[in-house]
Amino acid sequence: MRRWLPVILVFLFQGISAQTNSFRHYTVEDGLPSSQVYSAFQDSKGYIWFATDAGVSRFNGYEFENFDASDGLTDNTVFLITEDARGRIWFGTFNCMLSYYEKGEIISYRHNDKISNYVNGHAQLATIHVDDEDNLWLCFKLKGTLQIDKQGNLHILSVHDRNMGINVIQDQQAYYYSGSHGNDPQKFKASRYSNQLDSNTIRFYRSASDTSYESIVFTCPITQNDASTRNFILQQFKNQLIVYISKERAYLIDLTAPHSIKTIKGLSFLQNIPVSLYADDSTIWIPVFRQGVYECKLIDDSIVVKQVYLKGGRVSRVFKDEENGYWFLTVNDGIYYLPSKPFQIESFNDSKVINLEVDTARETVYALLEKGELYENKHALSDSSHFTKLANTSYRLPGLHYDYNTDRLFYLRDDNKGIMIYQNGKKERLKINAKYSYMNSFRGLYVDRDTVYAVNNLGLMELVSGKEANFTFNPKFSGSKHWCTSVMRSGGTLWVGTNNGLKRYNNKSIEPIQSKSKYLSSSITCIKKLNEQLMLLGTKSYGLLVMSGDSLIDIIDQQNGLTSNIIRTIYVDSKKNIWLGSNKGISIVQYNKGQKPIIQNITKYHGLLIEEINDIVSLKDMIFVATTQGLIQFHVHEIQRNTTPPRVYLKTFRANLKSLDFNEEMDFSYRENNIKIGYEALNYKGQGTVDYMYRLLPADTNWQVTNLRQVEYPALTSGTYRFEVKATNEDQVWSDPVSLSFTIHPPFWLTWWFILIEAGLVSLVIYSAFKYRERQIKQKADTEKKIVELELKALRAQMNPHFIFNVLNAIQHYITLSDFRNTNKYLTQFAKLIRTVLKLSEKNIITIQEEIDMLTLYMNLEKMRFEEQFDYTIELSDHIDPDYDQIPSMLIQPYVENAVWHGLMNSQQKGRIGIKIDRDGDYLHCTIEDNGIGREKAEEINAKRRIGQRSVGMTITRDRLDILNEGSVSVKIVDLKNEQGDALGTKVEIRVMNQTQNGYD
Repeated sequence: MRRWLPVILVFLFQGISAQTNSFRHYTVEDGLPSSQVYSAFQDSKGYIWFATDAGVSRFNGYEFENFDASDGLTDNTVFLITEDARGRIWFGTFNCMLSYYEKGEIISYRHNDKISNYVNGHAQLATIHVDDEDNLWLCFKLKGTLQIDKQGNLHILSVHDRNMGINVIQDQQAYYYSGSHGNDPQKFKASRYSNQLDSNTIRFYRSASDTSYESIVFTCPITQNDASTRNFILQQFKNQLIVYISKERAYLIDLTAPHSIKTIKGLSFLQNIPVSLYADDSTIWIPVFRQGVYECKLIDDSIVVKQVYLKGGRVSRVFKDEENGYWFLTVNDGIYYLPSKPFQIESFNDSKVINLEVDTARETVYALLEKGELYENKHALSDSSHFTKLANTSYRLPGLHYDYNTDRLFYLRDDNKGIMIYQNGKKERLKINAKYSYMNSFRGLYVDRDTVYAVNNLGLMELVSGKEANFTFNPKFSGSKHWCTSVMRSGGTLWVGTNNGLKRYNNKSIEPIQSKSKYLSSSITCIKKLNEQLMLLGTKSYGLLVMSGDSLIDIIDQQNGLTSNIIRTIYVDSKKNIWLGSNKGISIVQYNKGQKPIIQNITKYHGLLIEEINDIVSLKDMIFVATTQGLIQFHVHEIQRNTTPPRVYLKTFRANLKSLDFNEEMDFSYRENNIKIGYEALNYKGQGTVDYMYRLLPADTNWQVTNLRQVEYPALTSGTYRFEVKATNEDQVWSDPVSLSFTIHPPFWLTWWFILIEAGLVSLVIYSAFKYRERQIKQKADTEKKIVELELKALRAQMNPHFIFNVLNAIQHYITLSDFRNTNKYLTQFAKLIRTVLKLSEKNIITIQEEIDMLTLYMNLEKMRFEEQFDYTIELSDHIDPDYDQIPSMLIQPYVENAVWHGLMNSQQKGRIGIKIDRDGDYLHCTIEDNGIGREKAEEINAKRRIGQRSVGMTITRDRLDILNEGSVSVKIVDLKNEQGDALGTKVEIRVMNQTQNGYD
């Protein structure tokens, strides 16, 4: 967007200087639907509407929102825009059909057919008004005035027999079409005047009652040429009515005394007929095709032209918005916007103005250009003031200083011609006696009585007429180079500003000051005195420094409200206001020691065309500003702080990218927690750059600053929120925050009822886990108790009384036979067996070797007791490590005992028992095979003998191993038979998990 466009208006002196104003130019490139703009209107919300020949456009300061026939307009050529009491925006088009904008859409007027029948294609719509009763009032050129009530009934109020022009204006006096609101003028605000040309008479109508209208008639000289123009213009100005007829013919009517008519004088400057009139509180604006826009004052009954804008342009209307900005509508070049009226600029052919001085006694302003040209403006406060060239040089960056003590202007040139002095129109030259000349690229000039001090990028020069000049630097390097920017005497000290801090000039040289302050050691750009006690320093990094004597007492920077910390120039006016020129405009500082400074800024947002400021001076209440593109001047009283904050609106609300209207219920599920909120503030001076502050309560109580127009919260937790946003205008006046509340509901598992259920379930789970653990502990205790009991039973099974009795009988038998050798042997083995069994009973797991040793003792005793009636063998596979592999204790012995007692004891042949141990993967495979009588025959014998006691050793062992190893042991008993079915013995297969492989101990 072309934000700023300097438009040349009036060439006061061709080739010398040109006066311009700061405009922003909006065209189709910026979003306008057409360059042909007919009218503008600001609605009650602050949005500005433009009527064009390609539809209407609503402007918010950022972008244009366009509507045409495809959106609901009855015609793309729109002439009129107005608003009714309900906030509907009405549009009058070329075809005289109406439509209105309401709630984001354009709707056609329901009685358009009756309007069409009335005008019958031969009329031009001049005025639209909708009253509080929803009655529509229309004024047509060539067709008169028409009222349509809300039922669609037509009331013709006036008809023009002759095809003459009609126009209507609106004021706040007690004149109404509708008498029902006659007692409330501020509410209705719709007085209507209509004019009708009849010979040389103009008649005005006003309402006398609900149904009748009285007329006010006055006579004025009107020619046939006047009548043929059909372009009579009515405009209210304060309590007067301007009636423009044609060319130089216009009249002034006092609305408080309508029969008082005056002829307006001073219209001879008009070469063409104005296309419209616009009046604000103090100014009358007259757009004239191909002449531009005249800004005029009405003094008594005479028009006085103050200034001409957009010279040669085809301006159709002038419109003033609520921010006192002016909009110039053209029929061929879009819209020109003037943020503020007071700024004017002398372009000097776009040359840079670097220094300004002012002679207050003679009201003369001096301007020094970068190229060395010196201009003066005598009587700068008069309306006919202009700049003329006073001196010229081809050299750049000379110095300028006005000495009020002697009323002399010092113009330091860098062309080795010394210093030119202007006094009372006379010119003289101050001769300089110097061996070396460094008179180039001057940064500052200061006159102290008869001594001139000049500084540049080499150092300081002390120049006295008739004396040898002193330079702080010369080719013999007797002094040091100092990049000097400014020089000023204060408190008896000559202070020098340099690019590496504040210095003092003493004993013909530049000396550092005794300060370790980073501020006083920074680059100093300019020095000025505020009063006899305080000195002001402009810096390149830290804003404005205030010094008292040698001490730094205050720092004023951007945190205090300055536009920039880069200060380029300082000016103190007669009221002790401090004017600071920076790279971002002007700051006016009211400073009192010990108090917070009051700061007002002037920037491009206020209409300042150029923000890079080189110098500032004032003449009475007129301010002159040197810039990189010319000289700006304005009246200080026309620069007022804008105390009205911008209007802020919430525009869009999206939940998970779904757009919602603000009148919808703002309740969302936990899944709809990606929230994006759009907003905008209407501030047309801000050029689409407005500072906002926002926060989301209660999540964030601190205000966040942004210049974006939307904020996104991607993952909000459940809760009720209130979003607040506010905006500031160009003078840092903040609006009241606008707010929006919404709720994100928690997921069902975070609702109170579900939390109660969860708490109950968790309590139940904890209770169940506790009870389960309690059962486990009890079960473990029971299991351990059972294991102990089974181990005791196993021990008793191995060392049962019957076995012990038999062993003791065998010992007694040997004693009776006096076989002391066998008796001793038997006793020794029996003792070893008892000791081994007792030892192994303490372990759950034993090695295979320990099991074999116990089995060997047991088998030897049984073999001796049965007098060698059976043999036994024990075989180990090569895959078995008897000292490493382990099995549960007392595992094999019960099955061996069962083979001896029930298989071999009743056999007629010599018995045989074979024990084999092998590995099968992670398992140990134990086989116990005998050649006894078999299980069936043994049971028959036991039954005949009525032996009710069963051998429980194997059952006890199996139960014990099932508990200890959780089913990791399997036992299989096979009856061995021949082909005829005769018993050959019994085989027991024990498959047990290798305890060493599983890490049991």
